[in-house]
Amino acid sequence: MRNISKILLLLILSLSFSLISSAFAADKPTKVDLQHLSFDEALKNFGLMTDIYSTGDATILCTPIGDNTGVSQATGGAIPRDVTKIVETSLNNIGGHVTLATYDPALIQNLTVTGFSEFANKRIPDVFLKGGITMVGFDAKKPDSITVTMDFFLSDFKTLVALPNIQTFNTVKMNSKKSAETISIELSGVNLEIEGQIRTLEGKHGAIRPVVQASMIELLGRYLVIPYWRVLPGAHEDSYVIETLKKNYKNSNTTQKILFAQEQLFLHGYDVAFSGALDKRTMAAFKKFKSSINTEEEALAVGVITKLYLTVPLTDKAYERREVMDSKQ
Repeated sequence: MRNISKILLLLILSLSFSLISSAFAADKPTKVDLQHLSFDEALKNFGLMTDIYSTGDATILCTPIGDNTGVSQATGGAIPRDVTKIVETSLNNIGGHVTLATYDPALIQNLTVTGFSEFANKRIPDVFLKGGITMVGFDAKKPDSITVTMDFFLSDFKTLVALPNIQTFNTVKMNSKKSAETISIELSGVNLEIEGQIRTLEGKHGAIRPVVQASMIELLGRYLVIPYWRVLPGAHEDSYVIETLKKNYKNSNTTQKILFAQEQLFLHGYDVAFSGALDKRTMAAFKKFKSSINTEEEALAVGVITKLYLTVPLTDKAYERREVMDSKQ
């Protein structure tokens, strides 16, 4: 009876996953082929992006992240039970303006006993991260195939309220053959689709890492309102980030709009002054930039500013120019 119950559970999960996946099959991003799929470099580039865009510090506390379906126990470990450390190391690999806040209740209790319980210099997190494995699918025709979906979202640390739209859900599909040296994986979600491989020695648990890494870039890109898809292979523009950028710009006064534009122009390599006025150097820079994107819109038009912001160079030179701006403030 127990074996029958397990089989029924797996069939139900597989059917549920197929129905939900079909809803997103109509409009898929471009696939990207990668060998030994990993986003270590993308995480570091995302950290550089936070520096160049000067997003402000984001200190994140990670809550326990694990299997919310019960499949890891029912199948004897077909999927990992706990992925908290993978999430934490992914966050810690970003750098830039992103900081991981570690929380260990046992350690804090021991520090209190030993007298080292001073919290004056402890950094308070801005947000905490919650999520987990929310769906697992099996293909009855392909016993070596398994599909795992992970959901993540951020909540404000002070209010304990979830941040609207700051969430992700991405799926990884793993296919392996007993004689193969690699496991092929497909990573998909609302804003990306990627194909790649991992070594068979890493096991199917190893395929969880790239979906976590991609999810962290997407999640924090939304939170910080920066074009994260530029550093994530296989991703495309996120309408939430773009619409939030436009909304924030429209709600600014004229001086704020000009200063924002001058900041982006400077990062693009134009030597403009941060005057808050449309002076000659600023207009000359706008003229060159508008020519490069082939538009006749006004300098402060939403379309021009959006393009200006989304295409800031992610280079060492742009980072140096950001440091120059910060030194003048």
